[in-house]
Amino acid sequence: MDLLPQTPGYDALVGTTIAGKFRIEAMVGRGAMGCVYRATQLNLKKTVAIKVLNPSRPADGAFAARFKREAKAASRMDHPNSMRVIDFGEDEGGILYIAMEFLQGRDLLHVLREDYPLSKERIVSILSQTLAALAVAHEMGVIHRDLKPENIMLLASKDDEGKATEIVKVCDFGIAKIIEPDVDPIAGEPTRTATQTGTLTAHGMLIGTPEYMSPEQARGEPADARSDIYSLGVILYQLLTGRLPFIATSKIRLVIKHVEELPAPPTEVDSRVDLRMEAICMKTLEKRPEDRFQNAREMRAALKAALEGDETLRPRVAPSNPPAAHASSSKAQAARRASDPPPTPSTPPPAQTPSVKLRLEPVVDATASTLDDPAESAKAILEARKLLNTIPHSAPRSDPPVVIAPSPKPPSTIDRASTTVPPQRDNAAGPGMTVYAAVAALLLLAAVAYFASR
Repeated sequence: MDLLPQTPGYDALVGTTIAGKFRIEAMVGRGAMGCVYRATQLNLKKTVAIKVLNPSRPADGAFAARFKREAKAASRMDHPNSMRVIDFGEDEGGILYIAMEFLQGRDLLHVLREDYPLSKERIVSILSQTLAALAVAHEMGVIHRDLKPENIMLLASKDDEGKATEIVKVCDFGIAKIIEPDVDPIAGEPTRTATQTGTLTAHGMLIGTPEYMSPEQARGEPADARSDIYSLGVILYQLLTGRLPFIATSKIRLVIKHVEELPAPPTEVDSRVDLRMEAICMKTLEKRPEDRFQNAREMRAALKAALEGDETLRPRVAPSNPPAAHASSSKAQAARRASDPPPTPSTPPPAQTPSVKLRLEPVVDATASTLDDPAESAKAILEARKLLNTIPHSAPRSDPPVVIAPSPKPPSTIDRASTTVPPQRDNAAGPGMTVYAAVAALLLLAAVAYFASR
């Protein structure tokens, strides 16, 4: 497959003009799809962000097609909490680009590292705005499929009363799957919904971040809006505890954990976590999509209720360290062994998590990074899927139903009024009757002797 013709490297693009419209000023970030620059829109003298396809990627084929689909998907997003796309296309040199509004702020990963712990009010505000953008995208048939802190930008602003506030912008719908309209064979009218699953058309490309990947994505199954809900649940877990719900020694093992293992409730990491927020978090991390919130607005309503102190959001959650879902499967054990790298003498064994509720030190550095090699992540996901395909699909529930059997009453609590006293046995009064008969006989003999003497 041919590469982009005469395409300069990332650094060489600085100072050049793309499509005769945008002058590249400086590089501001790099990701799996390409590089992002600060640029000037020449006709308006306006600062914009330009995303350029990775020059080492094929100019045509699956990657370029996915890049163009990113532009199409992102351009359809028209919401205050979604990054706005200004223009997209291909210049005369074959460079594929997307021009977007330039955001001056911090991504959520930096906020976690610099501002943790966050207040409950701030967490609800951030997630509510994120969910507002997702709700609109899902209704348009667009699934993000790669939600993570780096794709959520926070911009400092002020409200109508002049108070400081934050505006959330959801970025990089670039690997979003657009669910194409299904034509009703009778009515002939297209219908689109993000809750229906469809066939993935990635043409062999594996897109996603292992730390935030839903179980169905990990298995290679169709993803829908509830997959974004799961990824947002991982982010919520980080916001509450400062650490990921799953941490592993390899990305392969990490992907498998999302399918097989249950996360420890946030209160076991930090006992100060609000129980209502914990309940919402654990529901978003359910293994089965039908057990999660079914759409973004439903989760947003639950967050609002938690902030208002709704006492119904306190269900009992499963304890940490639950039994493995496939403990009896030798294939599952082999998969777990194969996914972990061999131990080395210089590497100490990982510390065991205490069973008591203690506040553990946050591990915000365990979050994913956009600088992670996408090829390495894709390879890990592929290897994990091969291992998972050898395991029967029976996902564990985060909150298994508990059946409490009635316990029998102890002997001391037996109701005496309802108890029938058994009749006494005949031999129980035997000794008393014998003495009574002897005395009667002696009295009879004394009476006979008395009357005989007269």
